[in-house]
Amino acid sequence: MRGHRPVVAGAPVRVFSARCPATTRSGTRGLPFWFSLAAHGTDAYRDAVERTLATARTLATARAGAELIRAAEHVDLLVEPELSVLVFERHGWGQADYDRWSRALLDAQQAFVTPTGHRGRPCARLAIVNPATTPDDIRLVVDSMRDPAA
Repeated sequence: MRGHRPVVAGAPVRVFSARCPATTRSGTRGLPFWFSLAAHGTDAYRDAVERTLATARTLATARAGAELIRAAEHVDLLVEPELSVLVFERHGWGQADYDRWSRALLDAQQAFVTPTGHRGRPCARLAIVNPATTPDDIRLVVDSMRDPAA
């Protein structure tokens, strides 16, 4: 059955067991995968897949966070997120306001958001490093900027 590939939900599926040395055309096509699996083990492959999924969730959260910031009237997104860092500013705030706000968030153990600067203006930098972070967590941070005494 040359060229036959199983189909699930209308999409072809890769079957790695069909790439074992005994069933590949040249006998070597599947060797890189099998050597890697033998060298690193199934746990390493599982961990790599889980890391990839966690990264994808983090990037999706950063994009959702950027949308939350764009929708809020009291803050502006300063840099489009390429990875998982959100850089934004609160209207009317100076460096002392960011320092005070950042310290209050940290003291309350709500978030660790560092004050920074962008093009000579003080602003906030939120780096999403925990894959369990949700858009609701980012909303709490953004909403905490509504009250300058936060």
